[in-house]
Amino acid sequence: MASAPGTLKQQVDDGKMRVLANWGAERVASFPDLPTFKELGYKDVEFYIWAGLFRAKGAAGAADDAAARGNGTSGGKRPR
Repeated sequence: MASAPGTLKQQVDDGKMRVLANWGAERVASFPDLPTFKELGYKDVEFYIWAGLFRAKGAAGAADDAAARGNGTSGGKRPR
């Protein structure tokens, strides 16, 4: 199963789920004792999830405003 660390943290902390390894190239701060697959000897294993927001050209509205506020990568500008 592949999932974001924050999604699993509570279940792991409660002992309901056990995480075996991290897909990324480095350990995750929220699971500092969790090894990466590379550390376990799987040298060719690395996986990242990419997500994007798409809309029709020329469309405007709340989604544009939310994207502009987002994580700061848009510089606070509305997408065009």
